[in-house]
Amino acid sequence: MKEYLAEDLDSYPEWMDAIESLVSLEASFKFVDFKKILPTTKRPVAVPVWVKNARKESCPKKVGALENFRNEVLVWWNTMQPDWRILEKDALDKGEWVKEVKGQWAKLKCPGINGLYSVMACLRWWAVSEIGQDGQLSEQWQRLLGDVVWVMDAIAGAEEQPPTKKSRPAA
Repeated sequence: MKEYLAEDLDSYPEWMDAIESLVSLEASFKFVDFKKILPTTKRPVAVPVWVKNARKESCPKKVGALENFRNEVLVWWNTMQPDWRILEKDALDKGEWVKEVKGQWAKLKCPGINGLYSVMACLRWWAVSEIGQDGQLSEQWQRLLGDVVWVMDAIAGAEEQPPTKKSRPAA
């Protein structure tokens, strides 16, 4: 498999939109790293290895077989969703998470390098593997990327909203 670099994804507008959403999310938290981490339950093995190696590898060898890694990423993404967004296991392939905020973001409200940046890294590794194998990105990858972007935009939008003032009774 040919080794691809980050620049290879620059020609995909959806990837560039996702990078913009990640930057907007981080900006909404004023680029502060709260040292919080995303849930590690069902996390792909490649993520802690990549972190342990100071995030130096552009695509860790622990990513392994594309189909297995894809499934790991989908399960991890689904596992960290709030209760109102979790999909049943047999619905993961379709990736039709609810696109309406029905509660708090809880586990996903995690700015910094140990937050959604890690999910974006997984999406990049998945894309690199797909491009290397088939020369294109699957609909499944595009759906998950779209959902990650939607979540980042929703969290950033909620964070940017000023607190509402309580109305005072008329005197």
